[in-house]
Amino acid sequence: MADFINKLKKKRKPFVSAIVAAGGTGTRMGENKLLMDLCGKPVLAHTLLALQKCEMIDEIIISAHKDSITEYGQLALKYGITKLKAVVAGGENRSISVFKGISAVSENCRFAAIHDGARPFITNEELESVIHKAFYTGAATVAVPVKDTIKQIADGKITATVERANLVQVQTPQVFDIDLIKGALTKVIGENISVTDDCQAMELMGFNPTVVTTSYDNIKITTPEDILLGQLILNKRGE
Repeated sequence: MADFINKLKKKRKPFVSAIVAAGGTGTRMGENKLLMDLCGKPVLAHTLLALQKCEMIDEIIISAHKDSITEYGQLALKYGITKLKAVVAGGENRSISVFKGISAVSENCRFAAIHDGARPFITNEELESVIHKAFYTGAATVAVPVKDTIKQIADGKITATVERANLVQVQTPQVFDIDLIKGALTKVIGENISVTDDCQAMELMGFNPTVVTTSYDNIKITTPEDILLGQLILNKRGE
């Protein structure tokens, strides 16, 4: 009976496509950070395996730099990423790259979970939580409360202290109704508006994504020091 109920729930669940933003060239790291070794696997492999294991995700699309398409496809094959639908060429900025990934989803896709390829520490519980929240609100993102005191400055001097109780540090995945995010990205691309994440594109449409608090472990690999921190995170988890 339990198996029947689980199958029924899965059948009724909206179809979710994970879009992996993997179009960077690694200029800050001096090499492709997605292929750097992290406890025996490339960073990107850890990210893809986390998405592969999540039952709420039905397919994966990687939006990559054109020179990395074949290599990422082979990596996915090596690590058994059976949910991979396509590896597509990204564009000159994040919005275009994500839009190209969204354009490759299956016809029955209802929600897009957009995730940084360099953010390999997302847990299954966190993935399910933010996806579930998006089902009910149309748009949701994971985030953590800001720890440090934040100041405004002008001409190198502090001019104000920002109340941090209302501040969060936004991460990925960011999960959206597919039609909403398509419309938002079409606007920012068409009007050449620069945004730093996909939630900002939604904000410009007058839509306020819901925040789901997640772990401080969900870091993005950006500097060599992050690899060392990532090793500690995985060792703590026993991976």
